[in-house]
Amino acid sequence: MVTALTLETLASLLLAVAFGAIVGIERELIHKPAGLRTHMLVSLGSCLFTIVSISFSIDPARIAAGIVAGIGFIGA
Repeated sequence: MVTALTLETLASLLLAVAFGAIVGIERELIHKPAGLRTHMLVSLGSCLFTIVSISFSIDPARIAAGIVAGIGFIGA
C-alpha cells in the first residue's frame, strides 16, 4: 500500500529532477561544461539528503548548509 508520505516524497524527488533538468538543458544550450546529467544528479542528491534529514529528525538547516558548501566546492 502506497501512503501519502511516499507519494509526497516521490513527487519531491521527481520535481527536483525536473528542475535540475531544466537548468541542465539551459546550460547545454549555451555550451557550458556542467550539463543535463550533472544538474539532475546534484538536485536529486540535494533533495534526497534533505528528505532523509527530515525523516530522521536532523536539523534540515544544517543539511542545507552542507549542501550549499558542497555545491560551492564543486563550482570552484
